[in-house]
Amino acid sequence: MNAQTENLPANTNNYTRNIDSEDYNADILNELLRKEINKYRTKQKADTLTFEIILKNAADDQTVFMAQTMNATYEQSGEKSTTGKRIVFYGGSDNGDELVAKMPINKGNEIYTYGKVADDIMFKWLSDKKGLLVLNDPKYMFFGIGSALDAEHNKVYVSVVFGNYSSFNAGSTRSKELAIPFTTKKYGLERFDDKICKGCDKFRNIENLQKGLYVKEGDIYFKYNNFKALNKLLKDPSDGLVVDVVQRLQYPCEGENIINNNLVNKGVMIKRFKATKFEKKNLVKDTKEQKNKVEVLIGKLPKGITDNYELNLLIVIGNKVCRTISPSFDESGGVEYSNVIELLADTVVTGESEYIPTTENSTLEFIIPFEKNKFTYKPEDIEPLIKKLKEPDFIIKDLSIYAYSSIEGTDETNKILQKNRAESIVEALKFRQKHKIVYKITTGDNIEDFKRDIQGTEFNNMANMLISEIQEYIRKNNLAEKLEPILQQHRYSKITMKITYDIEGKKEQAFVLSRFNKSVKENNLIRALSVQKFIFRKVLKKEYTAEAVTGQEIPETPEFAGLLLNKLWLSGLLMNKLWLEKYINNDDINEEYCDKITALHNMAPDNFYITYNWYYCRILHEEFKDDKNIVDFQKEISDLYSTGLKKQTVDLLNMELQYKIIQYLDTLGTPSPLLLASFDTIRSISKLTEANWQNSLKLAYIFVNLKDYEFAANLLEPYIISDNPYDELIFSYIVICSHLPYKFGSPRFFLAMNKAKDLDKERYCKLFNKDKLTIQAFENTKVKEVYCKICSDKK
Repeated sequence: MNAQTENLPANTNNYTRNIDSEDYNADILNELLRKEINKYRTKQKADTLTFEIILKNAADDQTVFMAQTMNATYEQSGEKSTTGKRIVFYGGSDNGDELVAKMPINKGNEIYTYGKVADDIMFKWLSDKKGLLVLNDPKYMFFGIGSALDAEHNKVYVSVVFGNYSSFNAGSTRSKELAIPFTTKKYGLERFDDKICKGCDKFRNIENLQKGLYVKEGDIYFKYNNFKALNKLLKDPSDGLVVDVVQRLQYPCEGENIINNNLVNKGVMIKRFKATKFEKKNLVKDTKEQKNKVEVLIGKLPKGITDNYELNLLIVIGNKVCRTISPSFDESGGVEYSNVIELLADTVVTGESEYIPTTENSTLEFIIPFEKNKFTYKPEDIEPLIKKLKEPDFIIKDLSIYAYSSIEGTDETNKILQKNRAESIVEALKFRQKHKIVYKITTGDNIEDFKRDIQGTEFNNMANMLISEIQEYIRKNNLAEKLEPILQQHRYSKITMKITYDIEGKKEQAFVLSRFNKSVKENNLIRALSVQKFIFRKVLKKEYTAEAVTGQEIPETPEFAGLLLNKLWLSGLLMNKLWLEKYINNDDINEEYCDKITALHNMAPDNFYITYNWYYCRILHEEFKDDKNIVDFQKEISDLYSTGLKKQTVDLLNMELQYKIIQYLDTLGTPSPLLLASFDTIRSISKLTEANWQNSLKLAYIFVNLKDYEFAANLLEPYIISDNPYDELIFSYIVICSHLPYKFGSPRFFLAMNKAKDLDKERYCKLFNKDKLTIQAFENTKVKEVYCKICSDKK
C-alpha cells in the first residue's frame, strides 16, 4: 500500500492567522497540527508521520459526527462505532488509534489564531495519559487529520487517526490464491488489552519463548527452561500458547501481501495449547528437571506445508492475544566489554592455609544393644548403627569390644553369650573392609548398671546383694519377666574403634563434608570457610555431587551468614538446572531465591558479599519510585567501591543499575538529567567515552547482550541517516530491528535497508534467507518492492 499525499497550504503566516468562523479553513489547522505532532515526535526521537488517505477519511468522518453532536468522543454507532471500524469502513483494517479534541476558537470578542488553537490542542493531548502514549507510540507511521466547527461556530472538533502498515487490508481478498489459506476463524481470540496483558511486560526476555519452537518430523514442539516463570505468566486455565504458521508465499513480490490484518493471526493457526496441559504433557521425564524445564508437543504442521514457512508464537491470556512474537535472528558483533554479572560467593579466607584433605586418625565409640538370647549379628544389623555415627568412610585399625549381658543368667551362660555376640560383631565389622582388624574382647556381667537402675524401685533390696545372690533371688521369686524392662537395657556391647578415614576416590567427598560440618560445630569459621572453598572447586569441576552442597549443616545465625551465602550460591546451581554447567543467569534468580538473600542481608548487613547480591536482587525485582529513589540506590552501589570487592566486580553491578535506570527514565515523557548521567557512567565503565558511531555500535552490542534491543536501536538510529554509514552499523541495526517488528514499517528501517543494498548487495540479498530476517518485514511494502527488484532471483 502506497501512502497518498494530501494537498495542504504552504503559507508560513498561517500560524498567526486569525480563525474566521464564517470562513474556517480546516487544511490550515490540520497542517499546523501535523507540524506540531511531527516536531514533538522528532524531539522524542520517534519517526515522523506520513499522510494516508484511509486514515484521513476516518478522521474526517469522526470530526463531522463530533461537530454535529457537539461532543468530543471516540465513539459513534453501528458500522462506524469505533476507530477501528471507521478505518475498516474506508478500506483499511481495524488497526489504528485516535486522538480527539474540542477547543474554543474565540473567547468573547477575542478571536484566536490557528496557531494558538493548534498549541492548545497539543497541550491538551500532552497533558493527557492517552495523548502521551499515542503521540509517543513508535509503531505508528501514518496519520490522517480532520477538523470541523460546530453549528454555532464557537468550537472546533479535531480527530487524528494513527496507523501503520497493518492498517491496510487490500490483500485480505487474495486468500483463495493460497493452496493452504490462512485461518479466518477467530476461536474466541481478541486483540491486546493493556490491563489483562500487563503480565507480559514483567516477563523477562519474552521473545525467547518463540525461540523455544521447533519442528520435528512434521510435529511442532515447544520447550522452555524456566517453567516456573512460564507458569507465573500463564496461570489461568484458559491461558496458553498458539502457534501461527506463516507461509512465505503470503508475501509475494507481485501485488498485495496475502494477509488479513483484521485477524489476530497472519497464517494457519494451530489449536491453542492451554496452560493446564503443560504439566500433564511435559516430555521432560526427570522429576527434578520437570520443575524448571518443559517440553511439549503443540500440534502438527498444517497438511501441505512442509517448507518455506515461519512460526509466530501468540501469547494468550484469557482470550486476549497479548503478544505476537515473530522469528528474530542474531549475528555476532565485536564486543570489547564483558557484561556477564554473577552473584558473588564469600570465598575470601584469611589466616588459614589452603585446605587440602589428608588422611586422619580418630577414635569412635558406639553401643550395640542386644536382644535377649540373640548372639548372631550380621552386617545389616550393624550398619544402621555405624550410619548413626554420621562419619565418612573409614578403615578400622584396632577394635575393642566390651560385651555385657544382663545378670539374670548363669555366669557360664552369660560368658558364652557375651563371647558369641562379640565375635559375631567382629565378623560383621570385618565384612565392611578388606583390611585386617586387630581386636580385643572383654566380657562381663552388667552388675553396676543393674544396681544403679533398681535404685528407688520395689527391687531396691537387691542393690546390696552379691551377683550370685541377685541371680538366686531373681530365679527363686520368678522375677525375670517383671525385671525385663530394666534388664534389657543391660545387654549391649560398647564398641571402641581406632580408625583411619578413607579418602580414596569418591570417598573423599564425604570426608571433606564431614570436616566442614565439624569445623562449623566447633565454631572454627576460618577453617570452615577454607574447607567450603575447597568444596567449591570440586563442585565446579564436577568432581563432587549435589550432596556436597545439601549436606552442609550451618546454623542460621549472623556469624555463619557468609557460609550460608556460599551454600545458597551453590544451591542455586542445583535449583536452576544449571548444575555444573554455568552460573545462574538473570532469568533464574527468582524472587524466592532473592528472598533468601534478603534474609541473609538482614542477618548480616555488614557482609559486603551479601550486600552485593542483595543489591543485584533489588535491581532485578524492585521498581524505581522516583528520582530520589534512583539517587539513593546509586549512592549505595557506589559505596561498594570502598569495600574489599574488586572494582571490576562493582562495575558489573553498577552497569546493571544504569541499564535499569535507562529503561525506567527512557519511558518517561520528560527527559531527566539522570538519564544523561547514567549514560555517562556506562561510557566511563566501558571506556567508550568519545561520542562517535564506532563507540555507539559497541555500546549497542552491550545492550543487545542485555536483550534491550529498544535502546540498542536508539543508539544507532542517529547514524542511519549519515551520508557515509559503516556497513556493520547498518546491518547490525537491521538485525536489532528483527527483535522489534514494529520498526519494520518505519522510515529508518526502509532507509537502513536501502543503504544495506548499496553497501553490500550480496549480504543484503541474503537477509531474507531461512533463519534470517523474517519475511513478515515485507509488510513494509516499500521494503518489499526494493528487495524484489534487486534480489528477485534470490528470493
